[in-house]
Amino acid sequence: MKTLLIRGDSEPPLELRAILRAGSTAVDEVSTKELSTFVSRQGFGVDRIVVWAAPTDQQVRTLASTYAATESSADPGRLVYVTPADCQGAPIGVSRDRCLSWPEDKDKVRMFFMTGG
Repeated sequence: MKTLLIRGDSEPPLELRAILRAGSTAVDEVSTKELSTFVSRQGFGVDRIVVWAAPTDQQVRTLASTYAATESSADPGRLVYVTPADCQGAPIGVSRDRCLSWPEDKDKVRMFFMTGG
């Protein structure tokens, strides 16, 4: 499975990147600054999207909501939102089981990528 990691100004932890690489055939990473328009998962040619968002990064949160609205109807398991914050304030549309707090939910992230979930 090919994975796309989207981030804002905040760099994802090295351990998160390692988990994604270990559980994917390939991992591409892109910053929201490099995205000029919304591109679907299929447009990127990836099987799943992981969004890394700092608690104050509103642009990444908005992008996650957009992806959740367009991607989740077809296959809700293809979007994972990871944040160093509490998931009580998850972006609109992101499924509760797909919003993971880092590092508290590190094992859940690992399980998603070990099982192809």
